[in-house]
Amino acid sequence: MSRITDRDALENVSLSIQEGTMTGIIGPNGAGKSTLLKACLDLIQKKDQGDIRFLNSPLNTSENRSPMYRREMI
Repeated sequence: MSRITDRDALENVSLSIQEGTMTGIIGPNGAGKSTLLKACLDLIQKKDQGDIRFLNSPLNTSENRSPMYRREMI
């Protein structure tokens, strides 16, 4: 995903959230919680490999509208 050091910031992450539910992301410091949310909001660019999908479409397509729309939906 995104790499700041020699360590991957996110690796092998799969997350599905049902519409209309409230979800919390918990974990220890440095686990990637903020990085995951920033990636979902398209605030950071995907550096290596993988795919971030929002509303069943790749995040970087026009179908997902603007980053402001994604923030509103999340």
